[in-house]
Amino acid sequence: MAKGRKTGGRSKGTPNKVSNVVRDIWQRLGGPDGELYAQQLHLIATAPHGDVHARLKALAIVAPYVWKKLAEQVELTGTGGGPLEIRWKS
Repeated sequence: MAKGRKTGGRSKGTPNKVSNVVRDIWQRLGGPDGELYAQQLHLIATAPHGDVHARLKALAIVAPYVWKKLAEQVELTGTGGGPLEIRWKS
């Protein structure tokens, strides 16, 4: 900004063209509120299958919309600073 005023780019409040295109594609494929995507992500995240990577990816996609982002980075470690061990219960 020059001298405290906007000098170029889009006018304030003008929607981003790319965002509108992405939103339109999302609505055509996933329904107007994305419910179909949410259902599929839920099925992947909760399915009793062995693809842990798919489950974690589905949860990672949904997480920012469900929980607040942490204000600071948190590092998790296992016993004695070693690797974190995760066990799945059936």
